[in-house]
Amino acid sequence: MKLLILALCALQSTAFTVITPKSARPSLALDSFAMQPSSGATPADHGPGETVYGNTLRTWQMNSPDSPLTQIVMRSSGRPMYADIELWIGPDWNPFIMKAYSQDGYKRPITTLIGQKQLDHSISLKNTGAEELPFDCNCRVANPNDKMVLDRAKLVESLERTKVQGDGAIYSVTLEPEVERAQVHLETDGMKLEARVELLNGPNNVKQVFEFHTNAGALRPFYTQFECPGAVNVIRIKNKATVEFPCYARVAPV
Repeated sequence: MKLLILALCALQSTAFTVITPKSARPSLALDSFAMQPSSGATPADHGPGETVYGNTLRTWQMNSPDSPLTQIVMRSSGRPMYADIELWIGPDWNPFIMKAYSQDGYKRPITTLIGQKQLDHSISLKNTGAEELPFDCNCRVANPNDKMVLDRAKLVESLERTKVQGDGAIYSVTLEPEVERAQVHLETDGMKLEARVELLNGPNNVKQVFEFHTNAGALRPFYTQFECPGAVNVIRIKNKATVEFPCYARVAPV
């Protein structure tokens, strides 16, 4: 009789047992972010891009390009972005190498144009940030009618360039408070180009950085557009080449 009572009690207790579901693993995907350009979209119709997770490498192959420029756009959901970008022509020649950083990849996305002389080439991009710092990236041959390409052409035609001597010379431009976006173009007269370009907001508060090297600054000049939220923004250019390799800068609002 006692055994029957104990069995009935055990059966009743299992009927009220609460089964706790296993917690779902958080996703790092940026689907909810959907990489939208800011007002006055910088690259036209660049699309959502591909997610590049931390410490991973992504490459794009460009065959028979119909434009001498390749466009790269990077944006995150608001986290920092760190990337190494290389232009490869053939299996063993990379004439353009760049490191890029943005403190906030949503407020200050990375948009740049790389010259490649309409040769078959590939772009290698590595997210050098931690695993929890993914970003979306879009890389393609630039359309000659894109707004960014037209902005670059207009800047080169209309603005006199400023010489930045080598051996660590610095050229700084303080932007007016009403400037929402600025553009930078760097080139040489055919010699190598090695420089660091920074966007600062406040005294020595670096928000975005490009550091790059190319063997021919006339064939592969540097061009980017900076988003400039906040009141006090400064663009600082440092020529890292030796004194016999000056470069020439153009800086202006978009």
